[in-house]
Amino acid sequence: MVRPGSPETLTILRGIFRGCKRESFDILIFDYHGEVTGWREVARGSSSHVEISLPDLFSTAVLCGAKALVVAHNHPGDDPTPSREDIILTERLATAGELVGCPILDHIIIADSCHYSFRRSW
Repeated sequence: MVRPGSPETLTILRGIFRGCKRESFDILIFDYHGEVTGWREVARGSSSHVEISLPDLFSTAVLCGAKALVVAHNHPGDDPTPSREDIILTERLATAGELVGCPILDHIIIADSCHYSFRRSW
């Protein structure tokens, strides 16, 4: 059983982002029981940046039956430090998730050998 914040969540995300040379923004979809039911890539960018659309992200989540999400993106290389844009985006995602009834449980940035979890700072 994979639950938010579990080591299995990181294992899934590391598998998704393994070998990615460009930034990708993905969602892990959780059901009412807090278990992962799937994942989707919602945007792909360059080696240093990815743009996402909140309407596209949440419409994908709703179409997949998500009751909650863990959002994640990768930083190719070994520095998962969030940028100012990452911080602002996380705040916008959290607000939007509450408004549409699909809370954001965490935003995780995956780097080659480490990660950053916004959940730890909430």
